[in-house]
Amino acid sequence: MTGRAWVIPVWTTVVLLGATVALNNTRSAQNGAETRPPLSYLARCITLPLVLTDSADVRAYALPIGLAGLLMLFAIRRAAAPGSGPAAIPPADPHRVEAILSRHWLAAMAILVLLAGMASATVNQTWPPSRGWLFQFACGAGWSLALAHCAPFVPPSRILSGLFITAILSAAATFWHREVLGFRYPVWPIGPITIVSALGMLVGLAALTVLIGWSSLHRDARRGVSRAMLGLAIVATLVATAMLIVSGRRSAYLGVAAGLLTAAVWMLRCRRAGWRGWLAISVIAAFGIAGATQWVVGQSRSTAREQSGSLALRFELWRYAARSIVDRPILGRGPDQFLCGNATDLALARAVRPHELHGALEPSAHNEWLQAAYELGVTGGLIYSMIPLAAVLAALRIGHLIDTSQRLVLGAACVALAAVVVAEASSINLRYPILTAWYWTLIGVIAGAERSVRPASAARAYIGPGIRRLAAVGAGMAIVLAVFNDAVSSAAHARGREQLGRDDRAAIALLELGVDRMGCAASLKAREELGIAWSNLARASAGAESTTGDRADESPVRRAIAVWESLVRMCPGYPQAEVRLAEMYVRAKDAERVKDALMHYLRAIDPYDPVANVLYARHVAWDTAGRIRAMQHALRSSALGSQIAAMLALNVPLEADADWDYQVSRASAELQSPDVRRWRDSLAPELLRIEAWRRARMDRIHGAARMQFIAAQAYELLERGNAPVRRPAEAECDAWLRAAEYAFRDRPNAPSSALEMVRKAERYAVLGIRHEYLRRVEPGGEFVGDKVVPVELPERLRPLWRASARFRMAAGEERGLEMRLVSALPAEGRTPEGVDRLRRELAAELVRAMRELPPGQRPATFRALESLAGEESPSKGE
Repeated sequence: MTGRAWVIPVWTTVVLLGATVALNNTRSAQNGAETRPPLSYLARCITLPLVLTDSADVRAYALPIGLAGLLMLFAIRRAAAPGSGPAAIPPADPHRVEAILSRHWLAAMAILVLLAGMASATVNQTWPPSRGWLFQFACGAGWSLALAHCAPFVPPSRILSGLFITAILSAAATFWHREVLGFRYPVWPIGPITIVSALGMLVGLAALTVLIGWSSLHRDARRGVSRAMLGLAIVATLVATAMLIVSGRRSAYLGVAAGLLTAAVWMLRCRRAGWRGWLAISVIAAFGIAGATQWVVGQSRSTAREQSGSLALRFELWRYAARSIVDRPILGRGPDQFLCGNATDLALARAVRPHELHGALEPSAHNEWLQAAYELGVTGGLIYSMIPLAAVLAALRIGHLIDTSQRLVLGAACVALAAVVVAEASSINLRYPILTAWYWTLIGVIAGAERSVRPASAARAYIGPGIRRLAAVGAGMAIVLAVFNDAVSSAAHARGREQLGRDDRAAIALLELGVDRMGCAASLKAREELGIAWSNLARASAGAESTTGDRADESPVRRAIAVWESLVRMCPGYPQAEVRLAEMYVRAKDAERVKDALMHYLRAIDPYDPVANVLYARHVAWDTAGRIRAMQHALRSSALGSQIAAMLALNVPLEADADWDYQVSRASAELQSPDVRRWRDSLAPELLRIEAWRRARMDRIHGAARMQFIAAQAYELLERGNAPVRRPAEAECDAWLRAAEYAFRDRPNAPSSALEMVRKAERYAVLGIRHEYLRRVEPGGEFVGDKVVPVELPERLRPLWRASARFRMAAGEERGLEMRLVSALPAEGRTPEGVDRLRRELAAELVRAMRELPPGQRPATFRALESLAGEESPSKGE
């Protein structure tokens, strides 16, 4: 092993590369990125071209497989004499407690955290979803201990050089993909911008510490530092700074500030500075903390949602986590259970304030250390939080005992770890596989430096080398088997998801394997999709009779009910889980359970769920007013779809009575006030949306257009005021889309008005789905296409793109027309022929609408549209 010291740095580099650029899961670029050689070939060479669904991420396996490989390496290496490290001092007395703790503090703390996690999972009965976190933590701590074991044989400077090489390669790939894709933020191949920023912070601080520490050394001491490491540090500092600037995340900036302060403390510690130096550091720290606090508080009070929205979410999650810790301080709620807890406890707040709380499940508390206390209890969370702090203290304790190059490496690791601790107080990176490998590698470097300073004596080798090798092989094989099992489950989950709706029986066979995945979020998602598959079978077999007289759908219904009940037990607030369970109760003709499930869901989880409200109006509510009110609740968070329209058609008469007219007139007057607090009925906009739909059914288009426009303007008022009760994007989009449709039907000679309304609908729709900001924004460009572009095209938005293309053709607006025509088609129909056919079809619709106008009032585009529509007309073409 001594003669093969390059193996460990190379293996560490491979693990870190696997944790950063191993997965290429970005969809094909929209601007031809795949066809821009030769650099596109280089970009592919440094990423593994695996395209998987979002249910799997092979980067999560980099650390476990790396640890397994390192354990195998230990099993085959030759034993070395203890105390043979490059910077060893005489071994300490093995019977002294301080000596034992100085060598085994990391192992002791890791064992205590695992014991706390296992006890919490046992008491809370959360073993299946919690085992994933326990496995990942054990692998991370094991990787650190394995690196520490290699420290007497491998110079830490080589591992640091591997860190810099990994950062440079991954940053180069990230920036190239950003350039090719044309997007503002870097996403591919490292991951979301939060992770990009965190890596920039970590690597930049480590490299800068090396450079500053080297420049402060005496000329003779500088000779002990290799020029290669200095060169890598310079390049790493530049790319890391670029990553920080491009991503621009608050948590990373705060981490950088903390890291720079730690670097100053490190230098003073190594130089044995007097009281004046420490006083200067204290003053700088006080000013830094005060400035950072003022900055964060100022941003939280900003009227700009981009600045205050994410902070408001974090404050709400932290308040919730703190309350939960007080309720369960001893053992917490179970590892990896924050998702289940907040999904239920914050469900009602999430439904009422969808934009403030992002309207979706939050798997992380955006504070790693608070979440650890929430899940493991105060004691377990405190020990978990003390691991990086103990590493920093260990580095400060031995910094003056090691040589120059090691001191620089130790300082870089210490500074980077301090930055991670501060940044993760408001971020989520350690809950995902990318930064985790870097974090545990830094801890392993520090623990290894301490082991090399304080090596074990020969008397402490209680276990023979044969047993140690056998244990290493066994542990490595166990890790490989666990990874293999999870990889098979992940692949089955991905394939099962693809089969949903096409071959549900095949999907069920695959998703039953996917339920066994490690990780709470992944397991819950697989369970949800398994329930959807069984529900699809139950609907498909409805009405069929078996030869024994029993209904053929009895078994699918029972299986669906069993899956949904298990999901509700694990996570009562999981979105729509209890609603789908109620639907299966309907098919099982269990009216009492239907009522109980719906009443609980609408009261405690989501009062505005459209599916739940439709089921409630159909099977529970017995009066017309209650059904209409349920439809108002549904419209608060959704479009006016076919199911809601069917319920309204049965309950809203064409000729309204005096009470209905009074409610409409009062709502109309209230919504035209700029003061949202004057709304006596919180669902007044939804009442006007129903009234607009009613008038449109009666062909009173002018009144329908007016009512719909007032409702849409009310939604816009909520958005401009950054109101907590702002409606979800789907409702906002539908309000403006219907306003555009009614406006065009009312005035076909003024299509530009309808086009402006549909542009607003597009804006809300795109902000409600996955989207990217473009780097180069054209002056005067539109929102969709020139500033922001969607990176997914859900089927539910096809009517929006179709209407947008139609109004653009009516107004003679060619900009962005082609993109709308393509997006309006189903995936299999997106061909040049399909686009031409849709263009002629839309032209024919417009011509039919405009022919009702007097010739002098027809838009200027009428002749061109008539000519285009005539190309497919049988009377003219044949």
